[in-house]
Amino acid sequence: MSIQHKQFRFISWLGKGTFATVFKAQDLNSNDVIALKRIRCDREGAHDSAKREQHAYSRLHRHRNVLRLLSHSFQEGAIVLCLELCMTDLHCFLAVHGSQLSFEEMRCCTLQLMQALRYIHSEGIMHRDIHPANILIHADGLLKVADFGLSCVINAPLDITLPVMALEYRAPELLRATPCYYYDESVDIWSAGCTIAEIMLRGVRLFPSLDEVDQLKQIRALCGTPSPSAQEGDVLASLFDSRSVPIGTTEYICALLRLNPSARLTATDACSSDFVHCAPSRLSINL
Repeated sequence: MSIQHKQFRFISWLGKGTFATVFKAQDLNSNDVIALKRIRCDREGAHDSAKREQHAYSRLHRHRNVLRLLSHSFQEGAIVLCLELCMTDLHCFLAVHGSQLSFEEMRCCTLQLMQALRYIHSEGIMHRDIHPANILIHADGLLKVADFGLSCVINAPLDITLPVMALEYRAPELLRATPCYYYDESVDIWSAGCTIAEIMLRGVRLFPSLDEVDQLKQIRALCGTPSPSAQEGDVLASLFDSRSVPIGTTEYICALLRLNPSARLTATDACSSDFVHCAPSRLSINL
């Protein structure tokens, strides 16, 4: 597949998702090298996804840790988003550099992700698909949350038939057999907690599950059950304590991964935690 547009010169293919294909291109007006995301609107659900993404990007344009939409256009049954270009994503970054990351670099990634979520939530948006492949890394060392195709407005009516979150990062309230008719931005906090745990585990997923049943079993094994008589998160805490992580790591991750959504840290609280106090503002690793 190629993209034809008089304003852009195609350079290379970057990737493909459920509804979209991403290309590296040069803007012939500015000479900037950018990313073009072409979202096809001829498949079921694709048009809604494109509208959600365009709406979110149009609202979220004032934060360094959110991918920036430069422009958009309509072309042959597709919406084309012109986005700033990043060098890699967090998933690939951890695969290459995970074993070499210092604790300060881990805290840096943590702070940047939570700052992005604090801004996104403050603008009334739930992302609903936070995981390492949707967190891009710019050449200047900044993390950028991207891919808002599953996003929605906070407190808006929810489509409970729409699968949200990659399975391994899906909050437990979204895994129950009974449909969850209401949830809030705390589902993003759970996904962020899983992502931060993966950073601390140097690229190893916290819940590498096969299906929803297996995912629930793994969550219960590490986090316990929401029972007044059980100490939630004991096994999860021991997992990180056994790895001799610096002081504060275990408590921080456990506070993001509370089974009770209302007990999880908010993004604002997570950014104010001593755990990320004075963390570096950007990564210094060469990509």
